[in-house]
Amino acid sequence: KKIGNTIFWALVISMILSYLNGNNMWTLAVEGGFSDYGFNGGLAHKNYFSISLFTSFTLLTISYLFYKKTASSLILILLEFILIILSNSRTVWLLTILFLGIISLYIIKNIKKNQRIVLITTIVIVSIVFINLFYRMYILTSGSYMIRIKGLINYLNKFS
Repeated sequence: KKIGNTIFWALVISMILSYLNGNNMWTLAVEGGFSDYGFNGGLAHKNYFSISLFTSFTLLTISYLFYKKTASSLILILLEFILIILSNSRTVWLLTILFLGIISLYIIKNIKKNQRIVLITTIVIVSIVFINLFYRMYILTSGSYMIRIKGLINYLNKFS
């Protein structure tokens, strides 16, 4: 929890200093989710901000679920989730969804067995729909996705 709080407050200090210095708080987002810009929190790029925020988000969420539950921790987690959305970083969005999916396994384990089947079925259906939409909306229409895949393949071929 201390590390998560430290990362969050370091980002807040960065935001304040960047704002006071007149730096732009938004970065151009190529093929962003809902906007052409992503909130960068005063850092050089939205991805730097969002991955740092994601790290804090995961640490604080784990602390909240497994240790001490406080209202201030929950508010901070929700604020970080909103900032992750505003960052418009698709990679961190996917990591957040994956993390929440893994955390939901903990929650499912604590539900009665007969309710668990309904919940798991619903999660599987929603996941299939989401993956299908993501594939159609981003992967098939992305101008940069296949370039990244080709770069990865070239890297693996060169250093394999």
